[in-house]
Amino acid sequence: MRLPLSLLAATLILLLLVPGTSGQPISGFAHDMLTCVDATPDGLYLAGGYSSSFGVGETAAIVCLLDASGQTRWVMDHDTEWWDETADVMADLSGRYWLAGATRPNEGLFDWLVCKFDAHGRTLWSRIYFEDYPSAAVSLVSDGEDGAYVLGFVEIDDVKQVGLLHLAADGDVLWTYTSEFVEHHDPSSLARTPAGNLIVASQQNANDDFASDIHVLSFDRDGAPLWDYLHAQPWVQRCAGVDVTTAGEILVAGSTVADTVSEETDGMLLKLSPAGKLLWERQSEHAGRDRWLDVTIVTGDSALVCGVEQDPVTLSKRAVLKLLALDGSSVWKRSYSFQQHAEFTAITGSSSAEFMAVGFADPDEPWMTDYLIASATGVSANVPAQLPATMQLLAYPNPANSRMRLEFTISRSSDMIITLSNVLGQRVSTIAFGRFTAGTHRLPVSLHQLASGNYFVEVTGSDVQSTPLRVVVVK
Repeated sequence: MRLPLSLLAATLILLLLVPGTSGQPISGFAHDMLTCVDATPDGLYLAGGYSSSFGVGETAAIVCLLDASGQTRWVMDHDTEWWDETADVMADLSGRYWLAGATRPNEGLFDWLVCKFDAHGRTLWSRIYFEDYPSAAVSLVSDGEDGAYVLGFVEIDDVKQVGLLHLAADGDVLWTYTSEFVEHHDPSSLARTPAGNLIVASQQNANDDFASDIHVLSFDRDGAPLWDYLHAQPWVQRCAGVDVTTAGEILVAGSTVADTVSEETDGMLLKLSPAGKLLWERQSEHAGRDRWLDVTIVTGDSALVCGVEQDPVTLSKRAVLKLLALDGSSVWKRSYSFQQHAEFTAITGSSSAEFMAVGFADPDEPWMTDYLIASATGVSANVPAQLPATMQLLAYPNPANSRMRLEFTISRSSDMIITLSNVLGQRVSTIAFGRFTAGTHRLPVSLHQLASGNYFVEVTGSDVQSTPLRVVVVK
């Protein structure tokens, strides 16, 4: 269904690193998340999210420009009156940056928010669309010139529909499309094929509010539907990200829930032909709750997916990266822990086979999150980018009473956090964190506040491989 144009008005305390990476923390208010990232034509990365304060109840959309090492060039917050969130960002071919998301100027309905910035983060224009309906933009891609296609949902007669806009460089609407599905649709991601057609990844809810299927739709550059593929299964499916290979094949990342009692989830990846035929389906094999949240093509023969996996025993959540060949076979997978919860929400690749992943991590305080950034180079479908650094740990005296000294040797410079945990896996202290050069290091460890018992020294860092060291405290 095409609506008349008259209806349209013109969010890391400590940075987690992957092999060969570097980066920089970005500070915010209380609850900060990065939700999207895009590679720019000049080798930089544009990341977006939101930052909020629970005490005030306001949320500001955040956009930051990063170099290939994760260093921040600038950070911009787009704050209207009450609530703004960034769902996706995009760098166009003219060197301008776009933001798509949702705005809630008061305690009323959400509206589509689209903004455009110059190379220094200065706002060129900011416009709201679909003001007469509950709505939000969720994804955008370049139209190959100086405009953009924007995807989102529009709630019409209490049913969420897929919405598409084609915007000119100045934000004027060239055409608009909304579906006429009977079922609720939650669109999640938009991609553009080499032929210029659009691929929409959506989640369809039929009669059961809990059950859902993945629905992939194709449109030509003028918004005319071409084909759709429904991945219908007798269990819950969630759709998250989509990307297209140079051959026009489509990869869709998401998750599936086969057991509605335990609610265990598996990350799921679908590959479709350019005509919308299912070629293969792959699921994660980790026991627990896994979700794939985005996918990007990094070389001609491989793809990276990112997301989160939950430990079935401790319930802690780890950020996950997985490299796959385009036949669906796994090349490598790495998970990264940061206190109780770390999650990669979006990932993008570049023409030089680099990638950058963004997300968020929880510090010790409840209801607090901070930005998480990771970058890497030299990703290959054949070998990991770099083998983990090796570490040897030694503590003396052991057993100890009130003090001990920790000695460790690492094979190369690495970013890591060193902690002390009890036998239940609960962190009791942070010994040190930061970047350590190759060689031998000695750190004093205070044990004054600890009761007698067994404890474990643990090292967390994606570029470090070590075994927890048991230490004994005797009072």
